[in-house]
Amino acid sequence: MKTVTTAVNYGIKLTEYEGGIRFGTDSLLVSDFCPRCADAVDLGAGSGVIGLLLLASGKAKTVTGIELSPEYARLAEENACANGFSGAYSCVCADVADVRRVREAGKYGLCVSNPPYLPANTGHINEQGLKHSAFHETTAGITEFCSAASYLLKYGGKFCVVYRTEYLQRLVTAAGENGLALKRLRFVYPDTASAPPLLLAEFRKGGGAGAAVLPPLLIYDDTEHKRYSAEMQKLILR
Repeated sequence: MKTVTTAVNYGIKLTEYEGGIRFGTDSLLVSDFCPRCADAVDLGAGSGVIGLLLLASGKAKTVTGIELSPEYARLAEENACANGFSGAYSCVCADVADVRRVREAGKYGLCVSNPPYLPANTGHINEQGLKHSAFHETTAGITEFCSAASYLLKYGGKFCVVYRTEYLQRLVTAAGENGLALKRLRFVYPDTASAPPLLLAEFRKGGGAGAAVLPPLLIYDDTEHKRYSAEMQKLILR
């Protein structure tokens, strides 16, 4: 498959498959939202961008990716090597739903994900299979992602996710069923005149009741989407 290379934050050069899953705002936002930790795991790693952002920013010392596609698992490790993180990054080719077979329990302080959110047979069916699986729950849904996160995390470990706002209840329910308590929630708005299509959420394994709803994150200052907000400008220019 043909590839393209994109410049990302912190000097990262990201190689991606042309016509496949491409780096976007979601990955940038969730990596910035994550707290610091020693060892992190990225569920549905794709090209490895979230893990590389965590390493390059100093938020994680090591990152393990879990990626269903052999093509993307290989690409993630190639990206890590090309950016000088081969000793800190590895990617396991496995289904998130089958993570117990390939990883030990309770190893990580942070789990992060930009998971698919659409049921398998709904919405636009992309003919590019790898791209289709990035948005549709072809094998693992949010329940399986939360189950995998709970299994992989240490007690008190954190699960950070970027997700669609309309499915907030499904996310919180799946997390709660797997012993993950909501601790931080932030809504992402395109502009001041629009509803928030995205949310950033942090859950804690074994956490108690009580969550902080953070100030809204605004992408653009104008409704024409020509001028990034001050916060987004700082985030993009790192």
